[in-house]
Amino acid sequence: MNLFLSLNDTVIPYENAQQTYAKAGEPKELKRKGVVVVPIRERNDTERDVDVIKEAIKIVSKLREFFPTHIDVMSRSLSAQLSHANAINASFVVFVGKNELKEGKLTLRNLGTGEQEKMGVEECVERIKACFDDEK
Repeated sequence: MNLFLSLNDTVIPYENAQQTYAKAGEPKELKRKGVVVVPIRERNDTERDVDVIKEAIKIVSKLREFFPTHIDVMSRSLSAQLSHANAINASFVVFVGKNELKEGKLTLRNLGTGEQEKMGVEECVERIKACFDDEK
């Protein structure tokens, strides 16, 4: 069974993720809201993975100050993590990998438009805030 860490740090079945966030009476087409941080792991480099995961957790902590934010805790593939982001109607995905660590940046992808760009954490927070403020 696949599990993921929810907004309040509880673990719930992946299959129930979308239903968990849907409220009674809401239309089936949920408005996109939230962020998924995707740690990009290397297949055979667990030492570097630890650095990537540590940085991803720092970024999640920062983003959770402002937005509902999820992170994979099961070492799922990149495509599985992106599927999860779509299943919960996330607005953005933040990629953190070895290249991002070297550059001191992260990659932000807007799931609504498909656009993605490398930037620092503070710029990422401001960009997401601006998009969420525009939706109000």
